[in-house]
Amino acid sequence: MKFISSYIFIALAALGSTAQAQALATTTPTAPGLEFLFSCNISMGLSLKVGTGVKNTTRAVFPISGGQAVGPRLQAKVLEVGADWASYGTLLNGVNVADDATASKDPKATTFFGTDARFQLLTLDGANILVETKGQTAPGTTTGAVHLRAHLETTSVAYDWINDILAIGVLRTNSDGYQIDLWQLTTP
Repeated sequence: MKFISSYIFIALAALGSTAQAQALATTTPTAPGLEFLFSCNISMGLSLKVGTGVKNTTRAVFPISGGQAVGPRLQAKVLEVGADWASYGTLLNGVNVADDATASKDPKATTFFGTDARFQLLTLDGANILVETKGQTAPGTTTGAVHLRAHLETTSVAYDWINDILAIGVLRTNSDGYQIDLWQLTTP
């Protein structure tokens, strides 16, 4: 009898788990929010091609030559240290056709840009903040926007909060270099 009772208990527990799983599957959780951190204009120096990048694109290193970051809780200059190890190209059927004038104009060709940058901010009150960003061309974009994830760190007590955040952003290229806008993910 104990043996049968155990099976009944397990069967009822499984049904309860299934019902809970179905409830979770049909309920959309509340999305996290975004709090604006800062916009950053970054000037870039001349690139140095260093081989092949992801998706058989061109890999080049772009030195960072300055800039500024401005936001509600942070104002800083971008120091002349750091670089972006970028991958870029025009892809057609998974092949980089950037050097093929005819194929790169094919309407099915897509532009790819991947970024892996590290740079240093110096706030107006003297704090050093390391910024690391990584991302690639946003899916389906026609504007060349690049989705980023960012990691920021500092030893400054005044900016210690920056060590504990998850930051995401959008990068756009301009005539001088990059425009990066970053937001902090917030809990609903």
